[in-house]
Amino acid sequence: MEKKFFNDVTISTVTYRVKDLNKMKRYYNEAIGLHILKDEEVPGIVELGMKGEETPLLILDGSKDYKLITGPKNGLYHTAWLLPNRAALGDVLYRMLLNRTPLSGASDHAYSEALYLQDPEDNGIEIYSDRSSDGWTHDANGGVVGVTEPMDAEGVLASRSSDEPQAFFPDGTIIGHLHLSSDKVEEFFGFLRDELQLVEQMGFPGNVHFTSYTNYHHHVAVNTWGSERMVPYADDQTGLAAYTLTYHNQDLYNEIVAKLKANNRVVAEEENLVTAKDANGVTVYVAFK
Repeated sequence: MEKKFFNDVTISTVTYRVKDLNKMKRYYNEAIGLHILKDEEVPGIVELGMKGEETPLLILDGSKDYKLITGPKNGLYHTAWLLPNRAALGDVLYRMLLNRTPLSGASDHAYSEALYLQDPEDNGIEIYSDRSSDGWTHDANGGVVGVTEPMDAEGVLASRSSDEPQAFFPDGTIIGHLHLSSDKVEEFFGFLRDELQLVEQMGFPGNVHFTSYTNYHHHVAVNTWGSERMVPYADDQTGLAAYTLTYHNQDLYNEIVAKLKANNRVVAEEENLVTAKDANGVTVYVAFK
């Protein structure tokens, strides 16, 4: 993992509304490898993340009887957990094979190697490690070009740091990117490009767009795959409830907040934090730190 790609922004926290809080808590703790930071100190709310950290990476909200939604949805395609290196990906793969954790895919994207899963309530998960950016391929416009080929699972497994199963993600694991979905993919891409000031790296109009800051392969992507089966986003459904983008560049933060205000997306504001709605209606917290 190269920290230069997260100098301007980090994806601090994602929040899911869940139907079965206990099952989801156990899955993200035991199968995925996140530590439980707070276990219903607020009734119905569980916070998970890295050991010793105050800010959770994942919040599970089971405080109400939410309607379970599976399949393609306006909201989340997957949350992508970025590991520090290939050895850590080997550790995760080794643990999942030993525990017989179901995987839905394993891919080589040229710029990264990735494992894919679906959680018990059908939220997508990617767990990946980046290759050195020195070897990334770029198109004529400078965008990062990716592919989807089978992952060298044997090579990844052989790179693991230990033959002892590692129960948790290693220190330094972050949310590397969010991949969202929308039946209004071009409108959503406009929101990313024009309001959040993200730059397209690779895309196919009417299908999918990969966008980023600081020339990363993507911090936020959006696709429209399965849009004919997507139900409208609603706050009484399971799935993505909110995500937090924390900016470390004051000028960029100020520009984004101004754009969000100009498009009437801001619903609340305090010092160095605005609450807005993205193009799907999902809450996005835009913070400066």
